[in-house]
Amino acid sequence: MKWGWKRERQGKTLYLFGKAVYRRKRKQGLNEVIKLLQDMKNIHIPAAAAHPAVFRKYKNCLLGKDLVFIAAGPTLDKYTPLPGAVHMGVNRTYQNRVPLDYHVALGFQYVPDEDLLNYRAGQCTKFYGYSYEPYPSMHARMSDGELVERFYFTMHTCSTQELIPHNPEYAPIMVMESVVTGAMQIALWMHPRRIYLVGCDSDSSGYFSSEKFDVKQVLGSTRMRLAWERVKEFADDLYPDVEIISINPRGLRGLFRDQYMLDGELTDTPPTKK
Repeated sequence: MKWGWKRERQGKTLYLFGKAVYRRKRKQGLNEVIKLLQDMKNIHIPAAAAHPAVFRKYKNCLLGKDLVFIAAGPTLDKYTPLPGAVHMGVNRTYQNRVPLDYHVALGFQYVPDEDLLNYRAGQCTKFYGYSYEPYPSMHARMSDGELVERFYFTMHTCSTQELIPHNPEYAPIMVMESVVTGAMQIALWMHPRRIYLVGCDSDSSGYFSSEKFDVKQVLGSTRMRLAWERVKEFADDLYPDVEIISINPRGLRGLFRDQYMLDGELTDTPPTKK
């Protein structure tokens, strides 16, 4: 009798646990549907409406040119600008000493950074990324600038199975782990002859030196490497003619062609350790 009572109690416990799991999964499924509908309303539909005017004029605009893609890793401090190259930077890299021709920023949805708005006015095209449809007042100050573009992005992990959208004219930019992965989609859309990666260290060594920005942060180097591998697959598939070169590579060593800058000159030979 006692054993039967225990069996009954265990059976009831398993039943209630299974029911709770089922309800949770149903709720998770419903939440996923709600999030999908919200993303459609706040990101995908606005992107389809706004992106043709933003990205169409930049398609293949850098054919035959070299683009230096600048992220905020500490190896940026060792970079000497390549003559004749176009420079694109992300987020706080506009505070470094290398003048930028293009700049891509995420995370300025509420109060646009005043220094960034005024940075190289009339000389640097700025792309501002939104993860939702903002109220007009949030970007009114940006819409007045002749060299300011607005785009929409979705945030994913590097392990996502979703495909990177092939055409940013009608879809949001897909960001994995960091702004650099989304900005690279814009860089590839411009279709330069070569893309040099500078400061894309993807390790735990922190950021470049700057009076305004000198922060050490532990980065998810493994996740970032995986995210860059996704970018490489995307580039190999759609832009096989674009050569991608890592300058002074760290976390990305061996993923693209590696080159090293010594006294302002590029070489394939890594520096010898002293």
